[in-house]
Amino acid sequence: MAQEKAVIEVPDLIVRTGEAPELRLQVRSAGFFGQGIGGEVVSVRAGKWEGSALTGEGGWGRLALPRLPEGVHELRASLASTRRYSARPATGVAAFWPLRRPWAVVVLEGAAAPAKREALPIGSVGVGPPRDGAPDGFRRLSSTHAVVVLTRRSERSRAEIRAWLDEHKFPAVPVVFLSGEPGSGEGASADLKAWLAERRKEGRRLSVGIAERREDLHAFLDAGLRAVRIGEGGKIPEKARRVPTWKDVRKEVPQRSRLDTVRSERPESVRVLPAIFGDRRIGTM
Repeated sequence: MAQEKAVIEVPDLIVRTGEAPELRLQVRSAGFFGQGIGGEVVSVRAGKWEGSALTGEGGWGRLALPRLPEGVHELRASLASTRRYSARPATGVAAFWPLRRPWAVVVLEGAAAPAKREALPIGSVGVGPPRDGAPDGFRRLSSTHAVVVLTRRSERSRAEIRAWLDEHKFPAVPVVFLSGEPGSGEGASADLKAWLAERRKEGRRLSVGIAERREDLHAFLDAGLRAVRIGEGGKIPEKARRVPTWKDVRKEVPQRSRLDTVRSERPESVRVLPAIFGDRRIGTM
């Protein structure tokens, strides 16, 4: 009997250093409208650690990850031996960052040039080539900041976006899927504003936001971040900064001492928070 094709979905996690998060993954049949598949065992590796999860209703499975050192760690998931389905291994990342580390939030269009629609294959999420110097800019920014990528594309495009980042040699960064639409007028970027507000409540230090849309730049400014747009053209808010290429981003990013960015002691007044994942009201990673 021929095996049916399946897809493994591994969300990215952002967790406070020292915590042991729970990973919630899914196995579904192939295709954009594929249904969840229960009763499958998924093996997950994170460095030298290995665990497994059994999928249940809706194809969802859960397992507890270990406490990993500070930094961004690759998660690699694959189906255990099965006669029913075959699936390519899937990858995600688990970012372990202390609360003191400043964040740089990048809307995907701030890192990718517009795609030429006539060249897009059917089903493509439409991510163009990286903007000039973006992969190197990400690496430099990652040395002092926790870099997070946001997108409003469908969660079903997770594997394609991860493949795009890998193909163009971006450093490992978590990708967050906002659940709303960009919107306009007073409701513009409400999804981004809500996500930023939640991160503030958790005690995260939001430092800089990089985006293309004027409304997203406004959202960053309203949340107290420094807002930066890459490239010429288009109106930007008065207080936002514009730089020619990603090579110039570091000039606009507040710099902190190494001690300030990597210290991981827990402040007495800070409550320990669970891992960020799967919150469909605001955004999903």
